[in-house]
Formats: sequence, C-alpha cells, structure tokens
Amino acid sequence: MIRHYFLADSLDTTEQVAELLQQQLQFKGNDFHVLSRDTRGLKQHHLHPANLLQRSDLVRGAELGALAGFAIGLGLFCCAVLTMVFWTETSAMIKNTLFIGSVILPVLLGSGVGAWIGLTQQSHKVSRFHNELESGRHLLMVDADEPQQVVIQQALTPYNLVDAGSDSLMVVPFDDLAAALPLARVNRRQGN
Repeated sequence: MIRHYFLADSLDTTEQVAELLQQQLQFKGNDFHVLSRDTRGLKQHHLHPANLLQRSDLVRGAELGALAGFAIGLGLFCCAVLTMVFWTETSAMIKNTLFIGSVILPVLLGSGVGAWIGLTQQSHKVSRFHNELESGRHLLMVDADEPQQVVIQQALTPYNLVDAGSDSLMVVPFDDLAAALPLARVNRRQGN
C-alpha cells in the first residue's frame, strides 16, 4: 500500500474529492483521511479526519524507544554476566529472572517513553506539509495499491489539488536518518 498526498485550498473541494473517491472509485472511508487545522470544518463537511497515528509520531517513537531500551538492556545483561562470578549464593531462578529482566524491562520502558515522546511530535511523514497546513490548506491522504495510483491521479486532475507525492505506509525508525546519509544520496543518484 502507498499513501498519496494531495493539498487542497478549500474543504469544499476536499469534500467533492471524497465523494468521488467513495462513489465512483469505490474507496472505503478508512482509505482516505484529511489533515487540517479546521477540525470543525471537517465535521461540517463529513470528512474523515486523520487519526492519532497519522498525526503523531507515536509508532516511530515507540520503535526508537524500544531500540534504545534494547541497547541499555544489552549493556545491563553484559554487566550481569560479568558479575555472575560473585553470585555464589544466588539461586538459578533468580539469576535467570535477572538476565531476562535486564533486557525485557528496558525495552518495555524505552518503548513506553518513546511512544509518549512521539505523541507530542508531528508525524515525520506529514511534517513536510507543516507550513501549508498552518497557512490554511488541507492535506488529503489516500491509501491505495500501486495499480490504483494512475486511476486516482486521472480522476483528481479536474480538481484544484496539488499532487504532493506519495510515501509508504510502513513506519521505519531511521527513515530520515537513512535519507541524510551520504551513501544513500550517492546510491539514489546512481539509480540503485
């Protein structure tokens, strides 16, 4: 699945596009959402507002937190293994619990803290539209398969929409970091 982004100047246009998507192209209501500062207007026009996962970086924050927690847990596990020689009076069950808990607990805490931080931040996938949203424009997000991409673009041509690109639905923790690396830019230029 691919998410297609379109910018609209008015909610009236967005409502017309939503009706076209539902009635003529047979899209379900959960296949497209609108991100806008005008939440009252979204309700008046009966448009599907973007949900929490589309507005915030909750999933990405949880993933990054879990990775950080795993690194900390691995360090604790290594410390526990190195100090195991001094645990002569400790039972095997307590040792196993400490070994397993030294990794699992930091992963759980890290993902919880990361998710909390992610809730406070705008999604990295829609942050590039921040200025447009602040200026009063509306972002239409359409989730479709690749073969439907051409059909969607042809159907939306008569409307005054700006095709703002497309993106994968998958949330990758280091999405922005990978794009910033020099090797990634070289590979993209070479067509790899």
